[in-house]
Amino acid sequence: MFGDLFVEDAGPDSGGNSSSGRRPEAARNLPPAPRELTCLCGIQNLGATCYLNSLLQTLFHTPEMREAIFSLKPEELGDLADKDKPGAKVRVIPLQLQRLFAQLLLLDQQAVSTAALTDSFGWTHTEEGHQHDVQELSRILFGALECSLVGTMGHDLISRLYHGTVVNQITCRDCGRRNEREETFQDLTMAVHGNRGLEEALSSYYCESEEMEGDNRYCCDECARLVCATKSAKLRTLPTILTFSLLRFSFDFVKCERYKETGRFTFPRLLDMRPYCEMGLLGREDCMYELFSVIVHKGGCHGGHYHALICDVSHLGVWTGLIDEEPKVENGSAHGQDECPDPVEACRSILNEAGNCGLSLDVLCRRLQEKTGTSWNKGHRARYGPVTKFLKSHANIFDYNAAKNWVSLSTGVASTSFPVSGDAERSTSNGCAAVNEEGNERACAKSADSALEAPHVTSKGDADADGSFNMEERQWFDFDDSRVQPVREQELAQQFEGRESAYMLFYRPRRAKKKWSSEIPQWLVDEVTILNTELIALRKQHEQQLHTLTLHLHLSPLYAWDAEAGALRPASPHGDPALPLCTDARVGVTQLRSEIEQLLESWEGPLAMSLAKLLPAGLHIYEPLQDGDRSLSEAGLKDGCNLFIWDGNQVGGVPIATGKENEPVLLDLVVSGAAEADGPRGPSSCAGGSQPRVGLDSSPSWQRGFPKALLLGGLRSALAAETGIPAQTLGLALSQGGRSVWLEREREDSVTVGSLGVVDGDQLMLFRECTQDACQSGLKLENPSDKGQQSSVTPSLRLNIKSGLLDECRAQKSSTVELTCPVDTVVSTIKSLVLEKMHLEAEAADGYCLRMADSTGRLLSPMREDAMLCDAGLQQDALLTLCSGRAPTSGELFLSFTVSGGPDSLELDFVVPQTSTIRECLKLVLNKANVSAGDWHLRRVNWCGDVGEPLYNQDATLQEQGVQGGDVLQLTEGPPPTKGLLTLSVWLLKPATGFLAVERGAREGPDAGKDGTKRLSHIGEVHISGIAFLDDLRAKVLSLGAVQPEAAALTLSPRCVRVRLLEEGLKPGKILRNGQQQLRNLGLRGTSQLCVQILPQEEVLGPFDLLLQLQLRVPGERRYRPPREMILDTTQGCTVTSLRNAVAQTLQIPAQQLELAKRFPDTSKWVCIWETTSKGGKGKRRQNRENLRQSPFFLHDGDTIGVKDLSVDSSPDFSTAEDDEQNLRLQTEKKQKDGKSQKPAGDGAATARPRRAEVALSISVADYR
Repeated sequence: MFGDLFVEDAGPDSGGNSSSGRRPEAARNLPPAPRELTCLCGIQNLGATCYLNSLLQTLFHTPEMREAIFSLKPEELGDLADKDKPGAKVRVIPLQLQRLFAQLLLLDQQAVSTAALTDSFGWTHTEEGHQHDVQELSRILFGALECSLVGTMGHDLISRLYHGTVVNQITCRDCGRRNEREETFQDLTMAVHGNRGLEEALSSYYCESEEMEGDNRYCCDECARLVCATKSAKLRTLPTILTFSLLRFSFDFVKCERYKETGRFTFPRLLDMRPYCEMGLLGREDCMYELFSVIVHKGGCHGGHYHALICDVSHLGVWTGLIDEEPKVENGSAHGQDECPDPVEACRSILNEAGNCGLSLDVLCRRLQEKTGTSWNKGHRARYGPVTKFLKSHANIFDYNAAKNWVSLSTGVASTSFPVSGDAERSTSNGCAAVNEEGNERACAKSADSALEAPHVTSKGDADADGSFNMEERQWFDFDDSRVQPVREQELAQQFEGRESAYMLFYRPRRAKKKWSSEIPQWLVDEVTILNTELIALRKQHEQQLHTLTLHLHLSPLYAWDAEAGALRPASPHGDPALPLCTDARVGVTQLRSEIEQLLESWEGPLAMSLAKLLPAGLHIYEPLQDGDRSLSEAGLKDGCNLFIWDGNQVGGVPIATGKENEPVLLDLVVSGAAEADGPRGPSSCAGGSQPRVGLDSSPSWQRGFPKALLLGGLRSALAAETGIPAQTLGLALSQGGRSVWLEREREDSVTVGSLGVVDGDQLMLFRECTQDACQSGLKLENPSDKGQQSSVTPSLRLNIKSGLLDECRAQKSSTVELTCPVDTVVSTIKSLVLEKMHLEAEAADGYCLRMADSTGRLLSPMREDAMLCDAGLQQDALLTLCSGRAPTSGELFLSFTVSGGPDSLELDFVVPQTSTIRECLKLVLNKANVSAGDWHLRRVNWCGDVGEPLYNQDATLQEQGVQGGDVLQLTEGPPPTKGLLTLSVWLLKPATGFLAVERGAREGPDAGKDGTKRLSHIGEVHISGIAFLDDLRAKVLSLGAVQPEAAALTLSPRCVRVRLLEEGLKPGKILRNGQQQLRNLGLRGTSQLCVQILPQEEVLGPFDLLLQLQLRVPGERRYRPPREMILDTTQGCTVTSLRNAVAQTLQIPAQQLELAKRFPDTSKWVCIWETTSKGGKGKRRQNRENLRQSPFFLHDGDTIGVKDLSVDSSPDFSTAEDDEQNLRLQTEKKQKDGKSQKPAGDGAATARPRRAEVALSISVADYR
């Protein structure tokens, strides 16, 4: 029934529980994170085990349960090392539970795994991927523990802590004898529906009694007969841990689907159980319970997520306070915006809390959002830029490893936020450290013995004299799988209702002791100590890996300086001159120098270190690395950084130009064809060039490096000497990102190569300065003298023009032309070129036009011939069509029109001035359509082909009526209708002999009927104003030729006409009421269709009247008597009782003997109408009143109500043979539709995700008896 109940939602309600997937390699290699500030440990989600994690956290934070688990002796449980030995009875589940509890208590890890525990359950990874009900798990887990502890001192552990007894009593009212039956319970199930809270539900179960009377009388053994009795229930014994399971999931038997009760259900912090217990427990103080755990389910009935809100009863954690408020607006803040905390201090605080290991960038951003209340993009990006830029700009504080996406505090910064005493370090002996509100660090578990003996007391106050704590000091935490966060106790009220609401409640006696002196088994302490030692080693190793830098040393004797390219090149073309060196990023620059000097023992002379970078043009030196105490990360060194080792001045006796301003750039040089014809000398004699190559345009090209500090005049001189073209006639054009710019000679002595914005790979075109050569090189250059040193090259468009001329296509001439033209070319020039390419007469150019097409292939308006391509919205490789017809000018409109009654696809085009009137346009259209003059008018046609409103004002211009170029009009016969006049199609509905007659008429046409007669017949059209009244419409109907003789003979009044709207498929629908209401207010439009019925007497239906068709079932047969109309007055409510009484009065059958059902014609299903017996609420929250107009019956006008007289017909079936036929037809249509919609396998069609099969939850336990 509840299959797939807890499959995870793929949405925001899935919480933090998602199926395990592939993680990045860097994330998989990370050591487990230490505990957070709460000093409490979470539990990892193994796929879909949030329900298990929530229950285990509740059991661990139950002091009685934790003490009982730790008190189990190893001698009784056995040794885990012997579990696989034959014959060994090792109680694996209690042992693994002990281990898990010890890790939750002592292990310095953010979250522990339950893999060992689930393996002891006999689960595989398949079971871990399915979610189950946490209430079901608690019962199965407790049963497994009881079976595992048989024959040990803990055999009664579960029954002692969680079992109570309830006694059911039946008291005879005649003899007073009481019959009792005692039952044991582990948790009490409480119904959410119909109850406002836990106390009200308890009262309904254990305070109220049930009277057993009538057919429900009780057979008394004493009286030996059926007697009236009273049935009640009371709690006889209460468990130490009182558990409540809230019935949030239910099943709707009408809709046949599951649903979740999201209504409000409150539960108190303190619960007095005395009113629900027997008299013997009324004076006991242990009947007062306090709430300490709430398991919450978030989601719906088909998926969701569990997490637990738990009170830290033993004070194992540290409640650090919450920072969940949005940043407040200060009165003096600029522009009234929120002032967010300083991100530098916020990030420093977060990284301090994380320890020396640091955090990944995504985790840091998430915690920063939790701390400041806003994300980086919303709160800080506008001021500080991207988060990576912010971290790099504060390199003296943060160490950001871009390769591993890791952030940590730089050396010497970690100890500036929180003072830490020297004796509070993390070690295996004192567990995990935590920081309280005063900033003093203390241990979560200073030793194995003191972990439970001395629970932490917060700074709010100490314990009372009796050992209990004040209710105001209760500290609550949210255990959401791996994450543990503090929450306020007031937030429990948010779990009363909604999709995220309480599912299980756990109470313990208020006077239960708070201090515990349980001793953890030594083998668990030793095991956790070893694990903590390994974690410290792993984190230390990981931290060392994070700060390891691999530097590449480049020695100056192995390089030579290329002055023309401005870069260093290896002296030998063989081998890699770089020397790798691994070092720690936290060491200083001085120590790095010492390491390099030790590595280069044979180095002579001064040793200087400079940052270098391998560029496409060669190796370039940047700023020197100065000695000092700052670390390598603060000096800007990253993993894979290049260092150049030299004397600081020269390489091979040549001074070197260093710095970013002298950075070399590698350009692609291309010589145009005209310049090449003069015989350039080429780059063969140039040391800075590469071997020439041939480009796509057959022009020679090669690569060459230039310093960015080189002046433009020097660049031109160097290229002139290299190519043999005189510098006075050498033209240069720079191509960047598909755009070419001409490098002018003005100010060439003050403009450098770097100021041009060039980057590696840009193309530099070389040609003689003449327009003809430039055009031959494929460029259209402009050289305006007033545009500075650069001028744009006009881009071009590549167009495809096809012929849309029938004669041209039949002649099978060249019907497609490809042109490449500048974007400033006018359309008339393009048309002339096309006519020439297609060998058409240029003299007839005015009879052709170019048209674009939309996404559906429909031709758009012709392009204006005086427009340029850039203004037409054309894209590269655009397709145009050459058509016959004249293109419109700037003052004309190109329109299309169709003729009503003609072929829909036949559209005629014409050009008309914008200032033409509607009358002139109509005359032009009539001539174009070649129709005789008469009563015609024009209507608009929208984009999807629907005919709209007529163009009423014949003297208005097209522009005034909003007609635009490309619009489609329809030429409709007849004069234009008066504005506001409705033309309604009227159908006559005759009496029916069966409830399928109307449906068959709608399905098979107006001539179909069960008895072969017409039920619906078209009787004409009515023209009436929209401001007329309904009675006026009725009078018009009576004047129609098909109705007028009968109306005159019977002297019928307008109120004898019932008017109904016809729905899709000619099916009668809503009845129009109130004869004095205007038609436009009834929702009538010009295309509405009406169905009228002629009644023998006047009818006045009110707004609360409901017209129903009653059909009495023939006893013993599957058919009904002819239908009978009934008007149901719903003034006092549309309820089952009012309907039953109205039917009883109409059919003269007692209401107690009636059974009613409504027929749904679309599905041929009958739904029985019964009277719901829901419990009424108290106070303001009353139960919603019953209403048959709503779900599941949706009663409305014209519905068919089947009626059975139970005194003569007790069959539960309401269907007929006609229903069977229609159901069979619907099933056949559905199969045919499904067959058409099915795709063959492998076609890539998207299919819905199938739900997982329901898997039973079980825990395997060996036999220990």
